Amino acid sequence: MVPMLMSGDSVEYERCSFSKLRVHDIILFKKNKELIAHRIIFKTQTYVITRGDSNTKADGKILRRYIIGRAIKIKRRDSTTPIENVYKAQSNIFLNEIILVKKALDKGKTQFAVMNGLPVNLYYENKHLKRISDEIDLLISGESMEKCSNTLLKLGYLRQPSSLFGIHPNHKRIFAKEIGTGKIIVNLNTQPQFLMNRLTVINNIYPQSKLIQFSKKMLVETEQIYFHKEKIQILSPDYMFIYLSLMFFHNNFQGIFRLELLREIVKKARFSKKKQMEIASTIIDYRLERYIYPVFVQLLRFFPDIKNYIHIIQDRIKQNNMHHLLVGKLFPSIFNNEPQIQASVRRLILILIV
Repeated sequence: MVPMLMSGDSVEYERCSFSKLRVHDIILFKKNKELIAHRIIFKTQTYVITRGDSNTKADGKILRRYIIGRAIKIKRRDSTTPIENVYKAQSNIFLNEIILVKKALDKGKTQFAVMNGLPVNLYYENKHLKRISDEIDLLISGESMEKCSNTLLKLGYLRQPSSLFGIHPNHKRIFAKEIGTGKIIVNLNTQPQFLMNRLTVINNIYPQSKLIQFSKKMLVETEQIYFHKEKIQILSPDYMFIYLSLMFFHNNFQGIFRLELLREIVKKARFSKKKQMEIASTIIDYRLERYIYPVFVQLLRFFPDIKNYIHIIQDRIKQNNMHHLLVGKLFPSIFNNEPQIQASVRRLILILIV
């Protein structure tokens, strides 16, 4: 559970009924005669699935009878802190840093929109992040990349190396900064990064011209939200939904928390039949069906309660059965994190075959 729980920490647990356990709670449970403290990442009426924060593989199903208690306090050295206070403090530190970045970009008269990260989570899920690092995706114009990069460097951010292959540095740059007890990562994007656009073969499958058009449209399809009396520009609900669906594809159909956020967007927006038709038309106009349809299949598999608000979109963009069956074969578990290179190869296979 590093860095949330460190060697030498003492943790206080409370007994609570299974019904009161929530996703992201840290619980103590028995498995194979061992006591394990890991975080809940998925919950049904009869079991939970847990995983350590720094682990790549989930623990599998943990039945309610093996759960001992839920973590409520952490003692480190001579200080004891309620675990919820740790989350709130870290979220406030991150949010203050994001506002600092926002003010610096505003000063440079840079147009940008938040596509993902803490402001989006707080707005749609109305709760603090329960992790010790955060990542925020900013959409900017291609002409602003150098200016925005210099702004972040002046704020103390360090540019991070790009992935081994896949994303062109003119389309995405990654910056990181240590703050508080964690790290914040700022991704500057001139277009949504759901394809390996450094590979020439990709342009034959999905034309770069479409991606440029889509990016320009996203940059104007925004709405304003407020935190700490500061106005922050985020994507509109329909474009946020499309973008985060593409990100689930980009992240190799892994991370149940990504589907949870999509669910919260749908629940808050409650897309009307007319809006569903508009979203479907946008997906079709920009030729995104093959990437988004298998995401819908996974989303409704785990969260069928939102079907009424997206079923028209799903019907209009429906792909052949081979598509999502292949997803199931190539990416068998949503709860595990596969090494980036291996998962990227699998995603490339999916793009080329279907």
